[in-house]
Formats: sequence, C-alpha cells, structure tokens
Amino acid sequence: MPKYRALLNATTVSSVEDVALMANIDLTNPDFWRQSLKTVSDSIDLFMELTNR
Repeated sequence: MPKYRALLNATTVSSVEDVALMANIDLTNPDFWRQSLKTVSDSIDLFMELTNR
C-alpha cells in the first residue's frame, strides 16, 4: 500500500514517464506499446469470434 500511495502522489508532481517507471513500466520502450496494442487486438479478435456464433 505505501508503494501505491507514493505512485499516486507522484502523479501530481512527476512526468507520466517517471510515474510509469515507478511501476516498472518504460513508456519510452516501443515494445511496451506493441504489447499493449497486441492485448487490445487480441481482445477484439476474441469479441469477433464470440459474436460471430
């Protein structure tokens, strides 16, 4: 809980990149964005599969 509170507090005084790094997320890494988009794409594919029945 203390780590989470520190992260929330940092959102008011730090850059989004710095706050993300506190959660071990590197927003400057293209692989982060690729994986994020793949997750969305996979969800869309699953939705399409389930609604085409």
